[in-house]
Amino acid sequence: MNRKSRLQDAKISTKLYTFGGISIAIAILLGIISAILATLMNNETNNITKIWVPCLTYAKDLDLYTSEYRMKQYGHLTSKTDAEMASFAKELDDIEKNIESTMALM
Repeated sequence: MNRKSRLQDAKISTKLYTFGGISIAIAILLGIISAILATLMNNETNNITKIWVPCLTYAKDLDLYTSEYRMKQYGHLTSKTDAEMASFAKELDDIEKNIESTMALM
């Protein structure tokens, strides 16, 4: 009734080779998984640096342009002479062109 497994009956050298082989196989498997995950992470990092970072720069530029646009609008609304009003109108047109070009780049 006393059943022993083959591994229990094996010599110590066989046991060491078996467990050593299993350890090596696990280390190789973990190395392959790590290499695959490092490649995926590298692809995502490249995606972030090539796509998202420039878009953040464009968003910052748009924020600056819209702030400047609001200030120029206020100046246009509160101007007292036609010359001032025309000057602000020209500046507003220039800012609108900047906003449109930045939106196209984005």
